[in-house]
Amino acid sequence: MREHYRCHPKIINFCNLKFYGGNLLIMTHDNGEEDVICAIKTTVGNHSRDHMNQREIDVIKEEVLPNLSYQDTEIGIIAPYNKQIEAIQYNLGNNIDIKTVHKFQGREKDAIIMTTVDDIITEFTDDPNLLNVAVSRAKKNFTLLSPVISNLTIAT
Repeated sequence: MREHYRCHPKIINFCNLKFYGGNLLIMTHDNGEEDVICAIKTTVGNHSRDHMNQREIDVIKEEVLPNLSYQDTEIGIIAPYNKQIEAIQYNLGNNIDIKTVHKFQGREKDAIIMTTVDDIITEFTDDPNLLNVAVSRAKKNFTLLSPVISNLTIAT
């Protein structure tokens, strides 16, 4: 696959530079949209418990979702752990597609929100293949939530 037709150029260009060595031909167009890629640094601390982070769920519910201009059916939330998926579903209901990155592979949504859950960077949450899949599921908007953004691969 050399040509890419799904994601906004700002989204796929991140993947192109980070994971594909600049070899993708980006076939989508940038119409000057702002905030296509957003990284939100959540409060630093020990908020992760048993692969679940309520602080990140609160930020999604109170800060991210109210600012997205997409229908629930066009929003996806990706988390690395099933415990976080279950907690998000409990807090938000079932209108938004909420899955692990593995289960989101092959899918796409206009807006993707990724919660990293962990208070520290782990090999699992900073895995280049998983990050590539997570980011490239977003067609128009990608939002990352993490207390360790400055160190994550996505933020470089």
